[in-house]
Amino acid sequence: MLNKKLNKQMPAKLLKVHQLTLVKNNPFARLVAPSTQGALPETTLLPLLLDEERQCLYGHLARNNPVLPLMSPGSRVLALFDGGHQYVSPRWHPEQKVPTWNYACVQLTCTPVIIEAAEEKLALVNDMSRFFDPTWPLEEILAPQFAGCLQQMLNAICVFRLDILAGAGRFKLGQRKSPDYHTTIAGFMQQQGKEQLALWQGQPPQEY
Repeated sequence: MLNKKLNKQMPAKLLKVHQLTLVKNNPFARLVAPSTQGALPETTLLPLLLDEERQCLYGHLARNNPVLPLMSPGSRVLALFDGGHQYVSPRWHPEQKVPTWNYACVQLTCTPVIIEAAEEKLALVNDMSRFFDPTWPLEEILAPQFAGCLQQMLNAICVFRLDILAGAGRFKLGQRKSPDYHTTIAGFMQQQGKEQLALWQGQPPQEY
């Protein structure tokens, strides 16, 4: 099951621990696919589920999504993950001389693989449903009386795997400033409800 694989560790050579945490905790991503030469790229928003063992992401889109025709075998796409952002005021700490904006994000370069087999499509959609909504009684829609409706829904979507080729992150948190600065700014972030960003601000990654 895919959701069991999520607890396994991805090799450090691909993603650093803080980058991996960001992707897992912020699965709603922007997918960017190259368009024809001279045209703007196509983009879409969707949840992507990380499989750490296979070093890939799983997702699905409606078949009429304009990104899908651009996801040909051997092509490359970008998956962009937003880990949060926060305005930082000079009023918050004397080391902050001018207004700024701290943030965290990860960009993954991937190659797409379209999943065609019906059983595999259903298994992956089920895994995503169980991960994002573990208390939903999934067995209800899998009952024989809903087989026709389920098949219709599966025919309307394209399920795919994104094999991760490279990863890059940007954790802009004023890494060169003092521990007191980071503790203070993290406190303001917590007041704004930015819990995950506050954790990184309190102990900012030095390799970002």
